[in-house]
Amino acid sequence: MHCLKTVIGAIAIAATMLLAGCVTPETAGPPSIDAGAGRFLYKDPAAATGKSLWVWTYRPRSFTSDSPIVFVMHGVKRNADVYRNNWITLADYHGFLIVAPEFSRDDFPGSWHYNLGNIMYRADSNGTLAANAERYWSFPIIDRVFDQVRNLTKTNRKSFSLFGHSAGGQFVHRYMTFTGGPRVDLAIAANPGWYTMTARDERFPYGLGGTKVTDDELRKLYGSLLVVLLGEEDTRRGTYLRTTPEADRQGANRLERGKTYFAEAKRNAQAAGMPFKWRLQTVPGVGHKNAGMAGPAAVLIKEAAAAP
Repeated sequence: MHCLKTVIGAIAIAATMLLAGCVTPETAGPPSIDAGAGRFLYKDPAAATGKSLWVWTYRPRSFTSDSPIVFVMHGVKRNADVYRNNWITLADYHGFLIVAPEFSRDDFPGSWHYNLGNIMYRADSNGTLAANAERYWSFPIIDRVFDQVRNLTKTNRKSFSLFGHSAGGQFVHRYMTFTGGPRVDLAIAANPGWYTMTARDERFPYGLGGTKVTDDELRKLYGSLLVVLLGEEDTRRGTYLRTTPEADRQGANRLERGKTYFAEAKRNAQAAGMPFKWRLQTVPGVGHKNAGMAGPAAVLIKEAAAAP
């Protein structure tokens, strides 16, 4: 009887772990995206970064081959599972497929490999910056994960929505800056801590100085559907807020910095005679909380999906 209870207990624990997505690489089966919460291991080609990422997913039972696909980018804590969980109720309500890639600290250490996309690196002790080959960039991994998601779900969708909060919001606006987001139908950068401004007289990572971004690429960026989504209560200077002189020139807090980023980009686009399609939206009563920003973001995504 004791042995039977032990076996039953072990089965119950295993079932709970599977439902929570808590499987290890050794026990994980072939990649799949089944109904409910789960995850799969994505292995980037050796010709690119050669790294692996856990991809946390949620597939509502109402999902069809035409349902919107939403990539959710985590913050500095690299807790993609928590970010995915914040979107489950919204996914059920709106019919979204949620895809939350996890950029681990081991494979993507620090802000240079995640928030900044590994496009540049410090070449010497003097802080001299040099460009990485594009195959090593972190940003294009998202597009390759999307390819696998398309294969696993047999979706008809050829584009996806991209949402990121905090460090994830930093990832989103730089992803759009340096790739143009050719497969993104809507990008939402929520509460980033600081920005890569669209000015060439500001040195990277605070501006485009030293990068190879062209006028054509800036035209694509300004013409993209990018929403800067800011919590009106996100005004604290907490532990994770960068406080360098360059960051503080953007504003004293995340709310101010987001408004500065949007306003400067609009001025730069107008000065260059380029169309500007971005949108700035604030969320009353919300501070630096992914869960609080997810609801308003979901409404924007639903609107974009319904647009002709």
